[in-house]
Amino acid sequence: RPIAFAVAGETGSAFGIDGLVLEGRSFEIEGSLRSFTVRDCTLIAGWGRDDSRAARGPEPSLMFVDTAVAIRIERSVIGAIRVIRTRPDLAPSPCLIDTSVVDAQAEAALAIGGENGRNAGVALTLRRSTILGQVRVHAIVLAENAIFAGQLHVARRQQGCVRCCYVPPDSRTPPRFQCQPELAERA
Repeated sequence: RPIAFAVAGETGSAFGIDGLVLEGRSFEIEGSLRSFTVRDCTLIAGWGRDDSRAARGPEPSLMFVDTAVAIRIERSVIGAIRVIRTRPDLAPSPCLIDTSVVDAQAEAALAIGGENGRNAGVALTLRRSTILGQVRVHAIVLAENAIFAGQLHVARRQQGCVRCCYVPPDSRTPPRFQCQPELAERA
């Protein structure tokens, strides 16, 4: 397998990619970057265009290692996201995913999460997006008009809102409003 693209930056720096199609490699982000932006991209690690779905590898497309960078993903299709924290002093990273697809390649696989199935240290805002796989995060600020194909597990449920989404029944979330399948079951 090819090695990951390593991205590191000094305090206050920003890194963005726009209009990139990348297959077979992942991005590994670390350091004191202020922001990391993915816009209008397709980033799928572990497989190429000629590979079948069954042959895809489990590695994530984006790995954030010991960084509190603000993550922004817009109008993109990406593989799994991992946020690995070995330092307890790091606050959760703000993470916005807007009009995008995050594909873990299986409903039982981890689409957004930490190392070894732990919660990712992110405060997630999700709009008009589809997550194919499980999501394990610290907090959800807002999830609206989204589809969660796998279980959603949020550690901090006292704040935030999930509205007008499809959320699997066995999920642990902040308060939900007008979500399926609960709305259909009540009717």
